[in-house]
Amino acid sequence: MGNAASSVGYQNGLALSALAISLVALLTTVLQVLQQYFSSAEGYRRCADSVMGLWAKGTHRKLRLQEFRFEVVFETPVIFTAHPKNERGPIQGRAIHYIDGTENSYRNTRVFGPTAQKRIEAEATARVHTADDERASWVTLLSTLQLKESMSRKWDLEFREKCPPRGRPRSVIKLPHYPLAVGLQSKTRSWDFIPSSITKPYATSAICHLVEMMSMLGLYWKVFDQSTWNLRAEGNGFILTSTMVHGLGVMVVFATTGKSAFEERRVIPCQEIKELAFGTVPNIFEDEAYVNRDKDTQSVELVFGTAEEVTNTLESLGCQADTLKKYNKDHKHIFSGIIPGSLPSFTILTGYSVIRNHRYASEGVPYSRQQLQNAPKSDQ
Repeated sequence: MGNAASSVGYQNGLALSALAISLVALLTTVLQVLQQYFSSAEGYRRCADSVMGLWAKGTHRKLRLQEFRFEVVFETPVIFTAHPKNERGPIQGRAIHYIDGTENSYRNTRVFGPTAQKRIEAEATARVHTADDERASWVTLLSTLQLKESMSRKWDLEFREKCPPRGRPRSVIKLPHYPLAVGLQSKTRSWDFIPSSITKPYATSAICHLVEMMSMLGLYWKVFDQSTWNLRAEGNGFILTSTMVHGLGVMVVFATTGKSAFEERRVIPCQEIKELAFGTVPNIFEDEAYVNRDKDTQSVELVFGTAEEVTNTLESLGCQADTLKKYNKDHKHIFSGIIPGSLPSFTILTGYSVIRNHRYASEGVPYSRQQLQNAPKSDQ
């Protein structure tokens, strides 16, 4: 009896051991299968908050049962410029959020506020002892655009309170009108369609909108080669460079290189900036009141992008041939920062800067640096 009982106990111990080993093997196999499934979510780690900031909240895994894998789905912005009241964006059915530097705008565009942004940058610098190069450059661009609007509008308010026009109380001073603003819409993307050479999520925009945004931030185009799509803009503590990505198009990288200023020398965000950015100087002869004054009245287009365009413009203003010859002989103009070129449906011609005149800031009247000497003086 004793030998039989010990034999049964021994067999039970072996059975329990075998069961435990089988359970461990089963658990290991299940974990391996799960690990294989989760590892199929390629790009998920590249859509973390350290790369995309608050935009990382839109990242999730989508199970593809028919393919036995996970698909990584994320959201990035489509950035453009338009009137702040424009309700038609490039993506139908998606809300449009415009950048104006307010807390609501920071929240809607998923950008950290100035205080939180400084804390994050300080933590990143202390952790790696170098610049924060993990973040996608479009996150830096959105943060910079928000900071630009916040600083500029704060300066507007302070200056109006400090130096109101003569004979007008502070209470009747109208707030400035902004007919041009940077807007964005969220777009859902899949990492399955990201080229292998891209290591971070990308935002999209158009070249025409990019030119306008760089002008607003105070950058000047140094290189604009359309044959190789070599783009480079610098100024006001920023730099923008480009590279060609096969299967995607032109990819630009925006970075901060130094301190920036968005106060009295900030470019006025108005519709005229488009004309200035593309080489045409707005003038009183294009005003509707002037053009409609008489049926024989003709509008005049002032284009000063190249030496040939300067000559044609002066000729249209009535300059004689002898005057033009003497002008071309004695006058030397470098066209600093102005790079002409052509693109489908529009012409790139950048480098014309606009700054505020204190008295007319509320009316949105632009003045170029060349025109500033002849601009009306402030009433103080």
